[in-house]
Amino acid sequence: MTDALFAIFMVSCSHMLGICRENTEPVEVLQSEQECVQTLYGRLNVASIKYEDRFPVAIGKCVAMDSTMALDEPAFDWFFQLDGKLSVKIIPPVEVQNAANTVSMVVDGDEG
Repeated sequence: MTDALFAIFMVSCSHMLGICRENTEPVEVLQSEQECVQTLYGRLNVASIKYEDRFPVAIGKCVAMDSTMALDEPAFDWFFQLDGKLSVKIIPPVEVQNAANTVSMVVDGDEG
């Protein structure tokens, strides 16, 4: 992977990780892994406090992404491995071209 950036991925979970959900805040993309990890720790503290009544356990990871995806809101595929570690990968955007969404118009400048 060339010119890697790092995206913060976070989930908030109930005690014992019985129920987890992705955090809904916009994904933050950072220039270096070190900057990402430092930012992640602060965001984990905020998420733990914000969701402390139902999802007090915040877990996150910095995920490397190609710089060509920086303008897209990344989607993630994630799960907890048997050893409890969070596994995360970025799903590359899929370009879909749909002919039904294409509009062609012919404008006749002489209406009269």
